[in-house]
Amino acid sequence: MMTRLRFLSALVLVGGAVLKVDAGESWPIPDWEIIQPGERRFGEEDISPVLRFAEEQNSDSLLIVHGGRIELEHSFGDRSPNEPHALASAAKSLTSLLVGIALADGVLPSIDAPISTWLPDSRIGDATLADLLTMRSGLPYDRKLQVGMHRSPDWLAYISEQEPIRAPGERFLYSGFDPILISAILQKATGRPLDEFANEKLFQPLGITSATWEGDERGLINGGSQLDLTAHDFARIGLLCLREGRWRDRQIVPADWIERSTANQFETGWPWYGYYWWKLPADTEGSDPRLAGCCFASGAGGQHLIILPRLDTVIVRFGENPKLLPSGQKFVPELLNRFLRILP
Repeated sequence: MMTRLRFLSALVLVGGAVLKVDAGESWPIPDWEIIQPGERRFGEEDISPVLRFAEEQNSDSLLIVHGGRIELEHSFGDRSPNEPHALASAAKSLTSLLVGIALADGVLPSIDAPISTWLPDSRIGDATLADLLTMRSGLPYDRKLQVGMHRSPDWLAYISEQEPIRAPGERFLYSGFDPILISAILQKATGRPLDEFANEKLFQPLGITSATWEGDERGLINGGSQLDLTAHDFARIGLLCLREGRWRDRQIVPADWIERSTANQFETGWPWYGYYWWKLPADTEGSDPRLAGCCFASGAGGQHLIILPRLDTVIVRFGENPKLLPSGQKFVPELLNRFLRILP
């Protein structure tokens, strides 16, 4: 289970349910509180090697949140950290959170349910929601297919035309199709597009106002990409996960879903992947106890939301492709390695 720093606790009765609320926690309501320099875990000279590394690796901005407050906010160049940024495939991690919410609301019965429940004509009807969440639908996917889908006015029809190359659940194949199928399933299950469901159930409760989420001409939202958020709002997602799905006195996402979805779903070898959340390789996570439970969202160009439960820390990195590629396997571990060096 994800571990985090704990404070003095209190019990609050909300809607008939007792929730554990940590007294003294900081929350960005409405805006983030900024930790003053004397309270930071590091000084300007300490953090300078991390900033140099981030700049060398083509970063636009770096945001570090500790204990629910902004500890560092730095821009490289002219881009403002409060300017909405395309998350690319890091949007998949938010789709995973929405699946957890839909399960808790009872609009989805189980991630073991076959997708034929909602998409009866699918060629991969035996695939389950869990297969889609772990990129094991069996559908082909490459750059050419991605371009073809975006040229189509009906993405679901385009995906449905593709001939499977594997049996569902057999093998990991990173795919932009799988989260779009989840978007279609959530739309059928909830009766509204993914962005509307997200606005009510996730964005509004967290005070996120910068979100724009696009899709095809028929209104099917891209559950795998095309979501823009500011660094501040992306960090709210990280804080929600850090605090096990709770936002102040309200459980937004079930704690057990946060635990399950951010855990590695593959027993051996690569990938190190949960339900649309990436994990550090076992040897990297095991190299320092402060990295235990680390997970991160990752998008093309190195758009990263990194959650460090043992350090009560969230890191957002926006920018262009780092020099260390693939960024999730090389850039993220090296960034964390340099960050750990400066902590007391």
